[in-house]
Parts: sequence; C-alpha cells; structure tokens
Amino acid sequence: MVITFFAAAIALQQLQVPVDTKCWPMAMTHTKVAQRSIAWHERKNGGHTAARGKATPSQRPTAIHADPFFIGDEALLRAHWREVDEALHDARWLVSHRRYEEAADLYHIVQAKYPQDDMYLHLEMFDADFGAGRYRRAYEDIAPYIKPWAGADDLLRASLSAALAEEVYPGQKAYVANWMGTYMSDRVRRQTPDHPLVPVAQSAADIATLSALAIGSDLGSQYALAEPYLRFVLSKDAANPFAGFNLAMNLHFESRFSEEIPVIDAALTTLEPGELRDLLERQRDLAVAWLAAQRGK
Repeated sequence: MVITFFAAAIALQQLQVPVDTKCWPMAMTHTKVAQRSIAWHERKNGGHTAARGKATPSQRPTAIHADPFFIGDEALLRAHWREVDEALHDARWLVSHRRYEEAADLYHIVQAKYPQDDMYLHLEMFDADFGAGRYRRAYEDIAPYIKPWAGADDLLRASLSAALAEEVYPGQKAYVANWMGTYMSDRVRRQTPDHPLVPVAQSAADIATLSALAIGSDLGSQYALAEPYLRFVLSKDAANPFAGFNLAMNLHFESRFSEEIPVIDAALTTLEPGELRDLLERQRDLAVAWLAAQRGK
C-alpha cells in the first residue's frame, strides 16, 4: 500500500499536477486520485483497477470513432476509454471536494492527450477552471459551444461573466452570475446532485432562499427585500416555483440592467475587436431592449 501510494505520487510529480500534501490521507481512503492518474495507467499498460466498468457508448464523444488512429483496433479503443473514464471520474471527485485547481489540471491533461469535441466535457472543464479562479481559461473552455446552441442565453451570461470577471465584475458578482446561469440551464446539461455550482433545491422554499441569495449578492442591500418577496410569490404558486422566480427576476433585471449598461460601456472602451467584444455588445443590446420594453408598458 505504501509503495503503491508513493509510486502514484511520483507519477503526479512527473505530470506536474499539483498535489496538496495535507489531503494525501484523504486520497488514500477515498478513490485514490493519485493512483488513477493518466501516467499511472500508462505505466500499468492500461490495467483496469476500478470496479465502475467501461464507459457506455451513449457516454462516449462521437468524434473518437472518426479518428483513424483507433479504427480497427478494438483493444486500443478499450484501453483509451478505460484511461479517459477513470481520469474523468477522478476529476469529478476532485470537483466534488472543491479541489478545483487539481481537477482543472487533470481535465486539461485529458483534453491535451485525447482531444474530443464533447460539449459536456467542456462544461465540466469550465466549472473546474471557474472554481479555480481561472476566468479567462474558463471562457475559452465554453466559447466554442455558445453560438451553435439555440436558447443558450443563460450559459452566454455565465460565460461572459467569467471572461470579464477580473475587469468588470469584481468579487462575488461573477460567481453568482455563473451560479444563476448553470442553475437555470439544467435543460441543456447533465444534472449532478452534488455539483458545487448547481445547488439542488428540494422545495419551493429552497428555491426562494437560493434565488434571494443570488439577487442579494448581486445587488447588496436588496437582499433583505428579495427574500420575503420571493417567499411570498412562491407560496402563491408552489406548483410552479420557477414562475415565481421569473416574476422576481423581472423586478431584479430592471435594477441590474440599469447598473450594467454604464459598466459595459466602460469595458467596451478597453476591449479590442473580437468575439468577446461582440458578446459584450450583444449583452448591452439585450439590456437596452429589455429596459425599453418595460418602460413602454
């Protein structure tokens, strides 16, 4: 056991994956993240030590089947998926324990060794990089998937906030925007109950509290007003709590957009032409149009 543990630690050092030595005892008693690193499996010649089983075809990115490197070699294909499956399992375990930097590094090792056009993999990379405070890198993770999606405005706002966090949205505003985007866009992503950025609300009261927290973090002094209001509207429509959430958002957006437009204008003066500037201009157009519609009622 001791020999195995230190061999895995040496493998991680060779990969330059950061390891928090204070967490080593935890790693030994849980899924042994170090032992299942990609380098470890390469040295063990693809040995399958986990009891989870191989990834099912429905879980596999389709791009791999078009790669001529794998065509006609089923053994190599199985070994490939064994490594990817176990490395991704380890990365998700790290995220669930809020060890975002280690998870982000492991995700990017997988992506570098086995490039895959997998939307969900990039969403997971986005969450890990965002949790680690790597906002620009998080934006790059998700940017290729924003435009092709119909109705991806929630993820657009989340990605935009991540990309501009250091310049425009200081502190918690960027995190809250990401939380709201991921929480409201479950319809386009896999829902994981223990996902740190997608709190699972078990009741209308939970949704009210979490929604109030999002609004309060964004508007500061509005928190005290937001929580009782949300609880009231949700109690009137408990069968459809998101309807109450949307009603609250209408009041929230009027204040938010009014504050957001001058901030966006200031950011536009510093950004070079490109996709990021285009997205920001789209966000400004959305805010202006929404305010104009409200005032025209």
